[in-house]
Amino acid sequence: MQHSGQQWGGHAPGMPVSRTNTTGLVGFIFSICGLATLMCFPAVVLAITGVVLSSIGLRREPRGLAIAGLVLGIIGLLSSVISLAIFLPAIEQARYNAVQIRSVHSIERAIGDHHRATGNWPTSIDDLRPHVRDPNLLLDPHGNQWRLEPQSAPGEFKLISSGRDGTFGTADDRVLEVGER
Repeated sequence: MQHSGQQWGGHAPGMPVSRTNTTGLVGFIFSICGLATLMCFPAVVLAITGVVLSSIGLRREPRGLAIAGLVLGIIGLLSSVISLAIFLPAIEQARYNAVQIRSVHSIERAIGDHHRATGNWPTSIDDLRPHVRDPNLLLDPHGNQWRLEPQSAPGEFKLISSGRDGTFGTADDRVLEVGER
């Protein structure tokens, strides 16, 4: 049946049929975006979306962009996972160091404040509680309380972290030399 020179197929007779693989094209675009945003969370989502859409697009002709999208999506996904595996531990170590520095500086100040207020050096971390605004500053980066051990010289101390396992005297303990600030 004809209507206004067109067939029910949606194109005029004798005109070339459009050969566009929209799903493959969209998958390719998502894969490119995933590769471009490497090293951030959206990269993984974009790359996975690109791989899925490109895989669906492989079922239709033409397949060129779908294949390219699949390859780029896989590269983007692998690159994102590798980047996260490399950078997440580094970010965690930086956070750990920042917490430790803030805590140690607060403890050193509290040692001096305690000595000026009482005329005596502290004998334990508990002596510093009145001189610290935030009690969390008396905790190591793992959330365990520091141990303060006076040394032979006045005003010098060992500050000991029980480490990740929370037990003093194990291999993961950290020992720092601190003094009055």
